[in-house]
Amino acid sequence: MAELVAAVPNKWMEELVQEVIYETLGEKGTSPPLSTPGGEDFHFYALHQKNVKATMVGLGANLSPGLHHPNMNFDLTALQDGVMILAKSVIKMFEKHGK
Repeated sequence: MAELVAAVPNKWMEELVQEVIYETLGEKGTSPPLSTPGGEDFHFYALHQKNVKATMVGLGANLSPGLHHPNMNFDLTALQDGVMILAKSVIKMFEKHGK
């Protein structure tokens, strides 16, 4: 049996990433955070190390017919946007924390 930790939204992280998405993709690239029952292995870190901040980040990629479907297909250029957003988010996080 597998264990999975539910993703707990982190308002600070959501706002930081939203800011980076706006800077990277413009207003058309942003949307309000969604509620999701999703989980992610990385959230074990946040569960056991209270100083670790984690949240779910979604990126539109014209996914079809659905996540984890055997014929899943998506726009691969979205990966480049995702890498840029995550890299800029890490930089901004260090800038805001001054560390």
